[in-house]
Amino acid sequence: MGITINTLGALYDTKERLFGCCRDPSCYHSAQIDLEPLIARYGRGHGCMHRHLAHKLRCTACGGTNCGIQLLPARTPRM
Repeated sequence: MGITINTLGALYDTKERLFGCCRDPSCYHSAQIDLEPLIARYGRGHGCMHRHLAHKLRCTACGGTNCGIQLLPARTPRM
């Protein structure tokens, strides 16, 4: 049985990485999102899906608000 990651708290606990991605064709900047400030602002129970977060993001490179999110697995140590 898999783990359900549908809140900021669950995302933080699993050590997964969340990235914000600018969708402006002249930019396409992406950056990892620090979850601690999001949790402090919205709470651990706030949703972490695209529909919950994308409209709250602003690109740090161009200032645009047409953003998406991408979830990447936690880093694993190299063998």
